Amino acid sequence: MAGETPNYEDIISCFPNPANSSKSVGCIFDMVHMLKLWRNLIASCENIKWEGGNVSWKYIVRVYHLQDHEKFVAANKLGRYHIDYKKHKMKAKYAAQVFSISVADTIDFCRMDLNLEEFQGSEATSNFLRKLDQCFDILNSKNPAQFGNKGPLNAENFAQKSAFLPEFSQSILCMTYDEKRTRKGVVDIKTKLICTGSRKRAVLGTVVTVKSVLDTAYRMLFREESPHKYVLTYRFCQDLLELFFNKVRGRCGRNNNPNAVEFKNIMKRIWHQNLLKSTSTGNCVVRCDEGEVPGGLLPLRSRPKPQILEDVKDLSLLLPDTYGLNDTTQFYKNCLAYIAGNITRVLSQRLPCQSCVEGLLRHDLDPLRENERLLIERKQRGGLFHPCRSVYLIIEKADIILKELIKIHNGPPRVSNLDLRISQTVLKKLVGRNMFPHLSTHVLDFDAEDGESHYGTLIKAVIRQFLKIRLFDYGNRFRRSTVSLRHSLTKQIVLHRNE
Repeated sequence: MAGETPNYEDIISCFPNPANSSKSVGCIFDMVHMLKLWRNLIASCENIKWEGGNVSWKYIVRVYHLQDHEKFVAANKLGRYHIDYKKHKMKAKYAAQVFSISVADTIDFCRMDLNLEEFQGSEATSNFLRKLDQCFDILNSKNPAQFGNKGPLNAENFAQKSAFLPEFSQSILCMTYDEKRTRKGVVDIKTKLICTGSRKRAVLGTVVTVKSVLDTAYRMLFREESPHKYVLTYRFCQDLLELFFNKVRGRCGRNNNPNAVEFKNIMKRIWHQNLLKSTSTGNCVVRCDEGEVPGGLLPLRSRPKPQILEDVKDLSLLLPDTYGLNDTTQFYKNCLAYIAGNITRVLSQRLPCQSCVEGLLRHDLDPLRENERLLIERKQRGGLFHPCRSVYLIIEKADIILKELIKIHNGPPRVSNLDLRISQTVLKKLVGRNMFPHLSTHVLDFDAEDGESHYGTLIKAVIRQFLKIRLFDYGNRFRRSTVSLRHSLTKQIVLHRNE
């Protein structure tokens, strides 16, 4: 097997049941942990060949650096923890978010739409991310109401999915990489199949899981007596066991390594918590959940409100008239247009005026420019909204003011009535411009309840929703800017309770 490429049909994924020789036991690995092995493999090994191209970690790192420089995320969850994964190796969600179709779309967007030089040659990487994400979705289906790859296996889609999974399994069995070995101070580099090298667990674990799941699902769906309607592949994972261990660790307090006596006492407390309940026939009525102390043991003090820094009296000074479209990159423009589409989708469900809702959507009189809707078209799978250019111009000016306030305060802006003041400034700067031309005179209609026109209400609603998105994103960046040593030192320092 070391010299030849193994065949998918030759992989053994089951063994006879020792208790009943007429039955067999299938071997199924947890696919979430397989993703962590794939992440470690691609990030640490070089020259990984797959279907005629190189799968490289550097393109994922470049996406992160580009988004960190622009302070915008192109509709993915890639962050610092995903790149600096060695301090968070046990976090399975970071691996799952890296190998996602959203990251693959961003790589294709930078290579094909923006024509960025540093992303040229990333075709194999994006294709591999897509197919691995598709394989993971099929092997991790949770909800019977889902559709597509995330839907359960059933008699209708079994043929289609059972054709893709073996084909993908055979392709990863043919993957090669450069394996480095150091012997007597000399580094020896050999090109080997991943499935026969020292990092074979990711490939063989995925292939064995695919074969076992398909065999088990086929027996459950197509048996003669009472066949199943569908199979949720998430039920094959070890999450329930991990949740049990999580509950045990939660009883340990500061101690991460309980001994046998402590573990015995923890199990007693867990059983008692589940079995001992208050009865409904007592002299008093339960008014709170089990284990909850009414009013708390100690009175809680309210948090002091953060002191508002000295406000900028005139925010219009932060929005110069000389600011033009040439001052920003194409990546920035497309991310801003994507956010405008999200704002349009949210406000279409909240605004009471149907004419104002239609005014937010793309129109022939107010269309987005061609170079501003590239990301929306790249991500479009039927559910995205195309906003009009007026919405784009409003949030563009609001974003300029927000970035200047962050520079002035050297952190999150603490300004009183931030959304109202930015709205007033943007309204002042838009005087004389033909905004929402497809609404004609409707924007001049006066709303007696709010005391202002639909034009002002629409702009305030757009800016309020935009600030929610931007401040939430900036808060996450500000929170993750500090590095915690808790994850890296949890095994070096054992914290015990003081007896």
